[in-house]
Amino acid sequence: MSVKNLCASCLLLLLLPLLTFAEPLLWQVNSVGSQKKSPPVYLFGSIHYGQNSFYPLPSRIQRAFESSDILAVEIDSENLNPHQAAATVRRHGLYSTGESLRSALSKKEWSLLEKICRQLNVEPLQMNGVKPWLVAVQLLDLEIRTTAYSQDKGVDQYMLRQGHRHTLVELETMEQQLSIFSQLTEEEQVRFLRQTLENFDGSAKTLTSLAQAWLEGDEALLAEFILGAFEDDETSQKLYQLIFVDRNRQMSTAVEQFLFDKQAVFMVVGLGHLLGKDGVVAELRRRGYIVRQLSSDGS
Repeated sequence: MSVKNLCASCLLLLLLPLLTFAEPLLWQVNSVGSQKKSPPVYLFGSIHYGQNSFYPLPSRIQRAFESSDILAVEIDSENLNPHQAAATVRRHGLYSTGESLRSALSKKEWSLLEKICRQLNVEPLQMNGVKPWLVAVQLLDLEIRTTAYSQDKGVDQYMLRQGHRHTLVELETMEQQLSIFSQLTEEEQVRFLRQTLENFDGSAKTLTSLAQAWLEGDEALLAEFILGAFEDDETSQKLYQLIFVDRNRQMSTAVEQFLFDKQAVFMVVGLGHLLGKDGVVAELRRRGYIVRQLSSDGS
């Protein structure tokens, strides 16, 4: 064997342990001293879009799922009441009579919105009755549809479709989720939309990078992608508090209740809720629970 081939083989052997762990992140939560006596709560981080190549999920994740009796999700998006959902969107996402998006935006912002709408084959005036925060969300949703990914193939959607024998628990309601954005002033919503418009051309690339980091379980890179976007200004920091910090505490309390009730639970939430110093994993550790990341060999 040549020196070159020998070095390549050695490098591969060194990389094998890293490749073994290159799978989506999964944590197991237990009360102190109860690892063998009480069923755990598993924490699995979802991204809300995906593609067929994501599935089936790695065996360690599937085993944890199948060993649980309860599937806990943010909301059961598979069984939303369409009339109630539409009413909730109208209440939090649409302008009242006499108000409009065009009057809220500067000429430069509206011009940029028109440019992006043309890229997406959308009539800009269709957005005129929609509040800035929802326009930002809709634009990103439309951009996802131009890629190889879809929300229908999202991880949470996949788990919901697999969970027929599980008892389903919703951690939140659509009303609670959308009311978060109602707590932003119009100026803050416009700033949020402006950031989306200015960074829009790179969103598809970011989407692909985020999906790859999720597949590889790259915790540091995922935290940078998801949480790093909320460090720029006061509006971003306010959104971080509303979207993550407040909800993470409520999710942590839900995990505590599952453990107290001795229920075997597989909990699927947006990955950002599990990461960082304010994530559910860190919060549960602060509360004294044993939280360990499961590797591909189950250790």
